[in-house]
Amino acid sequence: MDSVIELNAEDDSGVETQYHFIWSTCLPYKLTFDLRTRKIIPYQLITFDAKGDLKGKGSCKLIKKDNGTVIQFHWDVDTHKPWMSFVSILFKPIFVWNHSRVMKSGEQSLIQRLNVK
Repeated sequence: MDSVIELNAEDDSGVETQYHFIWSTCLPYKLTFDLRTRKIIPYQLITFDAKGDLKGKGSCKLIKKDNGTVIQFHWDVDTHKPWMSFVSILFKPIFVWNHSRVMKSGEQSLIQRLNVK
């Protein structure tokens, strides 16, 4: 992730807060999109909507397990870059590889941020 900017905060709960993200990928393109939080259950669940280069919904569940926490991300989004839609059938294996690399990088960044080993 290159940057994230909080665009607004409706209240202290975080619900309806909007963020602007810019993500670089392993390939020579970036994704720019906004997320708006829809529901927050502290330490359990965050749901959100995305619009921009990615459009759809997602959630982040936190599940207590043993002495730690399992984080499950679910995204149901489509890309809204016309060129990506046009070439996606031909280059699907490359996009899958790129997605895996970006997600692994995000996972490593989150682990470092949380200072977990």
